Formats: sequence, structure tokens, C-alpha cells
Amino acid sequence: MRKAHIDYLKALAASITLNGENPFGSDNFYEIQPPLDSFQEKAPFCVIGYNAVNNVFYSGSRPSERIVIQNESNKTIALLTKIINQSFLYQLDFWLNSPDDDILSDITNMGIIDQSLVYLYDRLKFTRDEYSIPIKVEVNAGQSGIITDPAGELGLYKIYLEVIFLDGIYKIENRETLAGVQFTASFKIK
Repeated sequence: MRKAHIDYLKALAASITLNGENPFGSDNFYEIQPPLDSFQEKAPFCVIGYNAVNNVFYSGSRPSERIVIQNESNKTIALLTKIINQSFLYQLDFWLNSPDDDILSDITNMGIIDQSLVYLYDRLKFTRDEYSIPIKVEVNAGQSGIITDPAGELGLYKIYLEVIFLDGIYKIENRETLAGVQFTASFKIK
């Protein structure tokens, strides 16, 4: 499931354009933060920050969706049941030489955060496949901002955006049906 989230975040970063160019394509997108001493030469670039996962177990009634699985007898139906509701929090860190690419944002020339929020708004839900079964995932935006480097250690600026994926853990449950069962009436029909 995390692979689907990371693919979504890569597509988000790849959609951002600054001055007609995409500075955060596959060459400048990292799943693990590079060494600090290489930041200056790599800028601009984007790094995914992995944060906590919030897990909530369902008790009682759980949301289920009927799925089609070929079986020899049609005496059971297969249900895809969500057993754990999960909220994944990621942080995208955009490292730049100048914060102007975001601070000077307007309707005709959007900055990084504005473009990212528009991307999220246009794709609030997507589908990931698990064992060829489509599973719906919701996406929300979290906090965003700019962090400066007042000590001048790196000479870079970090623009960050939190992205929240509402997903879960599912399992397939087979339930018996009344298919093939014969009923007999215990009273006479006239």
C-alpha cells in the first residue's frame, strides 16, 4: 500500500513547474534524504519524510464490498472487508536556493505549495490494486510552510507540505449464501 502512496507523491512532485521547468522530476526526487553535504549541489530537490501511521481497529460492523472470485460452487460470496482504518502522514520537503518560487505565488504563476494543493484537490481519491482488487484511498492536505536557514549552514530553504492518505488493511471473507438450497413448505398450499 505504501508503494501506491509513494507513486502518488512522485506524480505530485513531477507535476510542479517553476519557470516552465520541472525541477522535481525523477532525478531530483528522493525517498531517503541524501547526505547534508550534498544538499547544495543537488538543489532544487524533493525528499519524502515518513511519519507516524495512525491505526484504528473496527469493532462491530465493518464496511464490506462484494468482490467476484471464481469458486467451484456458488454457495459462498467473497467480501472485501476493511478491518483496520489507517491514516498515513507523509511530508514532502522541497529544498530550494530561493524561497521566491513559493512566496511570490499568484493565480497566473503558482508556487510549489499552491500547485501541490491544486494537484491534491483534483485527485482527492484514487484507486490502488491489491491482488487485482481495486481499493479506494482518500487524500488530504496537512500543514505547509517555509523553513529558512538563519544560521546559513546550508544556504537553502525548505518548503514543506504534509499529505495524509486515508487507507486501511483489508481481508477477504467468504460468507455462505442460500444458493442451491431447497425449501419445503410445512403447510399445504391450496
